[in-house]
Amino acid sequence: MIIEEGRENIHVENVESISSVKQRIPDFEIQEMPFPIIMIWERGYVFPSRTRKSDTRNTRNTKEEIMGDLAQGSKRMQKDGYFDKLGAKGGDLVSFLTMRYLVLQKPQ
Repeated sequence: MIIEEGRENIHVENVESISSVKQRIPDFEIQEMPFPIIMIWERGYVFPSRTRKSDTRNTRNTKEEIMGDLAQGSKRMQKDGYFDKLGAKGGDLVSFLTMRYLVLQKPQ
């Protein structure tokens, strides 16, 4: 295979208000909180899971447990100044997307 184009670990950060996300995605279930919330996407995996009403994946934790853990982590990160450089505040959703891609061509 010939690598036509490729990158390792594309990393994107985005900050958007949760109310804006809910306008675009009506079944988005995460509620606004007085601190930023984090969502991580990595090659098909998303945390926190169960962010949409249509998400019926079986998980061991309830939505309330997931949100409690998320809130605890977000509060600690906010206290440590993690969100300062992103300009994130209460009611915001901080999204991280990490993935890799390659465009390959089969030799002829």
